[in-house]
Amino acid sequence: MAHSLEYHVEACAHAASPYPAKAVEVILRDERAHAAYTREAVFRLVPSRIARDVLEVHRRAESRANREFSARELNRLLGEEGARFGGRARTLYACGAALMGGRRLHG
Repeated sequence: MAHSLEYHVEACAHAASPYPAKAVEVILRDERAHAAYTREAVFRLVPSRIARDVLEVHRRAESRANREFSARELNRLLGEEGARFGGRARTLYACGAALMGGRRLHG
């Protein structure tokens, strides 16, 4: 999730208002703290080898969920606002969504 929030902070830097960036930065700080204490808790609860395995399963699941979310949102954007993009851009975005795990392509 932190990677997604980092992208949002970067995008917010170009916004007309400073408030979205401030809000996302607070959420990102909270997410980083959450990740740190969760990792520590896992290593306290189970042996190191198992903890590494658990965290790797979590990392893969979160990565997949991030891709699926991004694909779904990109497909939603193309469905709702696709007319705003030229044909070439729509095709590129649709391909990106498909590569991230989206189910359909918008032409």
